[in-house]
Amino acid sequence: MALATRGPDGGVYFDTLKVPGLKPAPGRRVLFLDMQEVSGLKGLRRSFHPMRKHPGNPVLRTGPPGSWDDGRATAYGEILLDDGRFRMWYSGTDRTSLQERISGGYRVGYAESEDGIRWVKPVLNQVEYKGSTENNIVDFAYRPNGHWAMVVNDEREPDPEKRYKALVDHSEGNRLHYSVDGYRWTEGVLVNPNRLPGGGTNPGRFGDRRNLFYDELETNPERRWKVFGRHCFGAGLLSPRYTRRTCRYWSPDLIRWTPDPQNPILQPRAGTEVEQHAMSVWIEGQLYVGLFDAWDALQLSPQQLAMSRDGRHFVHVFDGVPTVELGTSGTWDAGWISPANLPVQVEDELWLYYSGGPVSIGPLHDWIDLPMETGLATIRQDGWVSLEVAAATDSGWFTTIPLAEDSHPPDLEVNAEGLSGDAGRIAVELIDAQEVLATGEVLNQDGVAVPVRWTSSQGIQRPMPGTVRLRFRLAGQARLYGFTFR
Repeated sequence: MALATRGPDGGVYFDTLKVPGLKPAPGRRVLFLDMQEVSGLKGLRRSFHPMRKHPGNPVLRTGPPGSWDDGRATAYGEILLDDGRFRMWYSGTDRTSLQERISGGYRVGYAESEDGIRWVKPVLNQVEYKGSTENNIVDFAYRPNGHWAMVVNDEREPDPEKRYKALVDHSEGNRLHYSVDGYRWTEGVLVNPNRLPGGGTNPGRFGDRRNLFYDELETNPERRWKVFGRHCFGAGLLSPRYTRRTCRYWSPDLIRWTPDPQNPILQPRAGTEVEQHAMSVWIEGQLYVGLFDAWDALQLSPQQLAMSRDGRHFVHVFDGVPTVELGTSGTWDAGWISPANLPVQVEDELWLYYSGGPVSIGPLHDWIDLPMETGLATIRQDGWVSLEVAAATDSGWFTTIPLAEDSHPPDLEVNAEGLSGDAGRIAVELIDAQEVLATGEVLNQDGVAVPVRWTSSQGIQRPMPGTVRLRFRLAGQARLYGFTFR
């Protein structure tokens, strides 16, 4: 495909876009984020579902007056579910440092929780603040300040002393720290990504807000660690080219980083937002899913959803529709929200911790004085987009693209709701052209992994290649979020 750009960067370049097949391999999951596995549809509509905010938000609050985090306690950091315990590394600062324009005031704090809602800030006795070490500040060898600790419990690491890894944004750039337990950390080494596109004075920084994860879908071992970062293009704040966009970097070891030569990989002009402050990316099934701060002209920033099949070419999912909405006027997150590094899988739900503030950090307010705390939003597994019966009808169907293997009815499970108590029904068929080759039992229970049991099968007698498909029939209040080959 030939792609052309216009504007000061200009140019034409050639690129390839990944088109999916549908091989019924174990674990292959189909979601309806871009509908590329769907070949035909009738009587159904596609619906978007925002995340639900916890009623007790904010779940992590600023500290009492006089404490090191009485100004901000934000999810500019990481939350892990580690051996049944929630662990949070968050960014904080005090009111004095805010009023002094954060001159060396940012630190990383540590908190723990048994349920992910009620958090405790344990005394670590590591860093002195106002003459005392009785606080929960993590010792990351500040120079002079540091924040946004992206923490990984790396189960692939053979050295137990390096089991936990953290990239922390220091004044001099990002440093990689190691830990055996996530409490006490090495001084760290300075990472050195290549010079960022569009300028910038510090080759060791990705931007004030970035996202780190290990890419299990990446086949090149030199590129398996990924960072998605916000970068500003332009000479200055008043430049028309000063626009926050999304860039990607990769590394084999978390120290040597290379920017994607096609940066920025996601442009604000691809959607309705004016700027993209940042994006958090993770893997769901075989897809890259991302949440980004969708800034408008006043830098109000609800979260929006994007997805990609190769980790570079992202598309908006229901462009302009918030995934995590701003709070109502006067609430703690009414003007600004931004997610933590990665969400947490908790049983059949995805939990996202996010920073929030009562007003925007845009031109109408002084963001330095803006209080910020941490909240929680949740959604059922893969619950972003569903197919359901359209209005003014009582049933509908869709067919998939052809299966890559035609030998027998595949072992399936579906993620669905609205089926209990005969409120709705879902039936699955295996078809060749319009001939039904196998029929499944009508599904009548809700769940994220409801098995499909085939009740009849004519077998497949050498069908034409590329003609065997799945057909899903929905009726009543049935809502289908996706299906998986078991």
